[in-house]
Amino acid sequence: MPTFCENARKINLRPEDKTINGQCIQCGECCSNFLPMTAAEVDRVARYVAEKGIKPARHFPVVLVQQPLDMCCPFLDVNKPKEKCSIYPVRPSICRHFSCHYMTDKDAERRMLYQLSNDGWFDKASIVNVRNTFFPETRAEQ
Repeated sequence: MPTFCENARKINLRPEDKTINGQCIQCGECCSNFLPMTAAEVDRVARYVAEKGIKPARHFPVVLVQQPLDMCCPFLDVNKPKEKCSIYPVRPSICRHFSCHYMTDKDAERRMLYQLSNDGWFDKASIVNVRNTFFPETRAEQ
């Protein structure tokens, strides 16, 4: 089965490497509304969202389009210069391990894939619509 990185290359979904010497600058460019997550990760994030009263972020003014489709992660706070993730302490494994430089650095990509596969994460994860999963009340707005 092709890996996420292999599939991303096939459809030319390559984020620009914005890292500095391979270190994330927390720009938020990789934060997508569709993420691979395990059921345990979904449960952990849902509990955190409920405990902290986190609300979904909007990434563009609704007045721009009649039917907005926000493809950014609802936990991405673009108003902050750094530390933009509102669920950072409980973020999913893909967010913990991914860095945009993996798309150009084969050794780094292999290390990331090894870390994720080491505990069977790939066998347990499925693609989740983050906004609809954690904020189902926003479905009507989309």
